[in-house]
Amino acid sequence: MPVTVNVVGNKEFKPETLIAYELGYRFIPNSKLSADFTVFCHDYRDLRTADLEFDGATLQQNFIMENNGKGETYGLELAMGYQFSDSFKADLAYGYSNEKLENKTAYGMSRHQVSLRGQFDLSAALDLNIWLRYVDETTAAYIFSATGEYDIDDYMTMDLRLGWKISPKFTVSLVGQNLLDGSHMEFVQESFSQPIEVPRSAYAMLSYRF
Repeated sequence: MPVTVNVVGNKEFKPETLIAYELGYRFIPNSKLSADFTVFCHDYRDLRTADLEFDGATLQQNFIMENNGKGETYGLELAMGYQFSDSFKADLAYGYSNEKLENKTAYGMSRHQVSLRGQFDLSAALDLNIWLRYVDETTAAYIFSATGEYDIDDYMTMDLRLGWKISPKFTVSLVGQNLLDGSHMEFVQESFSQPIEVPRSAYAMLSYRF
């Protein structure tokens, strides 16, 4: 049976509101070590929802924009940096987030994220940067799916950059991105697009500073 699907406006729709509570502390005990710790709680009200009404007489499904969503997201972030030597520095970051929402789904929120960066000065002219990161699984809103959702798997990947300082102003860089797998999904747009995976890639760059 033919059914018409409509997205219907609402003159009573209000702006979504957020009250954010954040507390952080930075600790630098010496010139080699630094640490940052942050906790947060975000209180949301009047979140957008789409309430479905079906009119059997006219065979119409109407999605009406309402403000029936509310709840909170909370989590923590930790970042540490350590200068092991004059030629090697490492940075570690971890983030945790969770949600407790009513009549609303927090799409695109990965519960765990980890990042590890290493900076190596191989010589006065050569430097190497390594970035290893892990992102937990999540779910995206996707209207072309039978359930209205799209599952995004967790992934781990790595980027490498080798830089050669030809002169104080000129630098040549070779960069490889997403080197641990052929491709992976990171994000899905909510409407009118197909999911696209991020591929493994490489490029060269010439920089001039003035």
